[in-house]
Amino acid sequence: MSKPTTPIRALLPTYLTRTTRIIAHLNHLLAHTSTLDTTLLTLSYTLHLLAALLFHPPKSIPISHQLSRLTTSLSPLAALFDDYRNLLRLSGLLGIYSWAADLWTNSPGDGVMRGIRWAQVGALVMYQALENAVVLAERGVIGWGAGRRERVARWSLRAWCLFVGLELGRLGVEGRRMVAEERRRVTAGGKGEEVKGKGEVEGGMERTESEVVGTGMSLVDEKGELQLSEERAGDERVRKRWAKWRTEVGINAAYAPMTVHYSLKNGPLSDGVIAALGCVVAWLTFGQAWRESA
Repeated sequence: MSKPTTPIRALLPTYLTRTTRIIAHLNHLLAHTSTLDTTLLTLSYTLHLLAALLFHPPKSIPISHQLSRLTTSLSPLAALFDDYRNLLRLSGLLGIYSWAADLWTNSPGDGVMRGIRWAQVGALVMYQALENAVVLAERGVIGWGAGRRERVARWSLRAWCLFVGLELGRLGVEGRRMVAEERRRVTAGGKGEEVKGKGEVEGGMERTESEVVGTGMSLVDEKGELQLSEERAGDERVRKRWAKWRTEVGINAAYAPMTVHYSLKNGPLSDGVIAALGCVVAWLTFGQAWRESA
């Protein structure tokens, strides 16, 4: 007996509600400069990757003439997104100043982390200031020739390369410390289990006495439930912290070869590899922004 099919009209409200929710979420991302840059980054590198695949398709995949012509449209569209992102980042020094001011008032107590953070601030200032100068020079605001713009852009990207290297170092230190914290937590939890086991034996005697006098164990039960709830909340925080750490490692590990490539006069990576690495960065960044804005 065949299973009855649900009419499209009955499913339409569900799909419309889901689509409306997704569009509202996307609109929220586009309403903020940082998440707008993330969205444009995702679109740009996705288009760059498609253009690279269409321009140099694998031999096993036949590409029609119509699709090959699409390459001429994808590359300028990706370049348009890149230009828009450059213009958005003209105000990036303001964000770096805010980060530095927050770092000054809420500086990490640890000397290693504090040193890494302030080195990152210096690298970002150099990167953003030089990139802004190149963007303005390309539009005739600053009278630099093509050769000078290229040299300054390369130094800007070297500063970005330094920032990424420092970020990987920071993540390495943070990862080791999270592992140490997890070991201490597990050790403390094991000791707690021993104490709990002993308490259960003693508690059995107390429970017998309480039954005689007619008192309940509700207070003990509530305390146990509260402790279990706190443990679960702690486990969820640890899980989210590790998930964020892994995402940031993936983003910066993909960024690293790209920044090295662009820091050199003739980088070793092909356009396809750059686009693929950029897609890894973009989709990980976009996914993180999507989850954090939910």
